Amino acid sequence: MSEIERGGVTFRVDREACTGSGSCVFHAPETFDQDDELKVVVLDEGGDPASAVTAAVESCPSGALRLASAAPAARPNTQGEAR
Repeated sequence: MSEIERGGVTFRVDREACTGSGSCVFHAPETFDQDDELKVVVLDEGGDPASAVTAAVESCPSGALRLASAAPAARPNTQGEAR
């Protein structure tokens, strides 16, 4: 299993779980490809924007691509605001 990081988000890539649907290649073609066994391979971790990699992960039917961790959302600064 390998991991890639894009835009503060870490994704896991599990080739053993890959069923070869190709949805990752459709959504993020500069990041993912398929080998001769139709298993996912990472071409370039920085190939596509984080939104495209996220779409690839969300569309993966086998769960071979998964969200591993996300950077915490920034909290708004509320100090000094009137109530």
